[in-house]
Amino acid sequence: MYRKFVEFVKQNELFGQNEQLVVGVSGGADSVCLLSLLCKYKEEYGLNLTVVHINHGIRTEAGADAEFVRALCEKSGLPFVLKEYPVEELSKEWGMSTEEAGRKVRYEAFSEVLNGTGKDGKIAVAHNKNDVAETVLFHLFRGSSTRGLSGIHAKNGNVVRPILCFSREEIEKYLEENGLSFCIDKTNLTDDYTRNKIRNHILPYAEKEIVKGSVSHIYDAAGFLKEQEEYLDLLADKEFAAVAEFDEKKGTCIFDKAALKDRHIFMQKKLLYKAMEMISGSRKDLTSKHVESVLALFEKEGMKFAMLPYNLQAKSEYNKVIIEKREGIFAPEQCEQGLESAEAFTFRIFSDKMPDTIPEKTYTKWFDYDKIDGSLVIRTRKEGDYLTVRGGHTKSLNRYFIDVKVPRDERDKVLLLADGSHILWVIGGRISEYYKITKDTKQIIEIQYVGGLCNGETSY
Repeated sequence: MYRKFVEFVKQNELFGQNEQLVVGVSGGADSVCLLSLLCKYKEEYGLNLTVVHINHGIRTEAGADAEFVRALCEKSGLPFVLKEYPVEELSKEWGMSTEEAGRKVRYEAFSEVLNGTGKDGKIAVAHNKNDVAETVLFHLFRGSSTRGLSGIHAKNGNVVRPILCFSREEIEKYLEENGLSFCIDKTNLTDDYTRNKIRNHILPYAEKEIVKGSVSHIYDAAGFLKEQEEYLDLLADKEFAAVAEFDEKKGTCIFDKAALKDRHIFMQKKLLYKAMEMISGSRKDLTSKHVESVLALFEKEGMKFAMLPYNLQAKSEYNKVIIEKREGIFAPEQCEQGLESAEAFTFRIFSDKMPDTIPEKTYTKWFDYDKIDGSLVIRTRKEGDYLTVRGGHTKSLNRYFIDVKVPRDERDKVLLLADGSHILWVIGGRISEYYKITKDTKQIIEIQYVGGLCNGETSY
């Protein structure tokens, strides 16, 4: 197994001799296996290893896990860094799920420790084949693009995944053969998270009842899709200059309508994705619905626009479509409309018993429908707007913007879901405590921001 590890590291050029590596070690089977293999590699080729353990402040046994990893490092003579974060509190403050918040603090901590070494280097984490298979299925069920179906990559920037080529079964066998103990995270055994359901039920069923080796087959398929995606990216790079003008300084991309429509529909979508990513600096919340909303502009007469995540907008202007940052273009009255007519949003109302888990996604929220007094409106801020915070206290929207450090010149551009002056949801941010569902909730309204045209067919 060690020789396969070395081959994988060299084949993917994950790190070189004597390079600085910050290694994320939770104490679980995967990370203990990673640390063991890295220590062997260190002896043969030379590496500078620093181990980082993150305590998310969620599990009661987390302290014991930290001490377990500390002992491992003392035995191996490795530097050990413990970072502790109140992830559940941070997730509420940041308006994201505990999974997302946990990932955010982990990688921020890894980067902080790496920067503190004063050396260029890499961050090593312990994802494996099973993680790839879980990710591919999760993205498939959500209707992901080819990029999402290519799974987790061995190298992403300065983050490397040296044991990605091993299945969980191989990892556990290695630990057993080498007499290595590890911690068990009990949260992985529950079905509280969607990924856990895939891990605990779908993949084991596929391995046993459908095809033996399903995990490896999905891993291989993801690799093929990754190669295809890389090739298509090269084609898109060549096509981009022929259909669009990108101004990095201004943060704008201008598409020639006729030139783009002359391309295959697949390439049209890929080029629009590329433009939005170049301007926003991220693809995380960009979906096919956003691309479709921009594509629709290529058929519009006159000057129309579509709102997009990351404070982007796309507008149709005669023979061009321009994607750009919103810079004070929308006055508050231009972006006020009822929820029912807001094409950028979808919603459904349903009655159900209190669910075990509530979706904690940045752009999908659940509210207690019976607490809503008036008609819900999508708009920008007005005088007197407020939210309800913990303890039933109210906080002015302006104070909220100050607390979360929204720049003054950006505040009039933030979209809000409002019930009169009471703000249910700062889109992309927090929701009001008053409207959260409880055990007494009878009707739930689910609202999702998907991007689209503001005010339907609004013109300037």
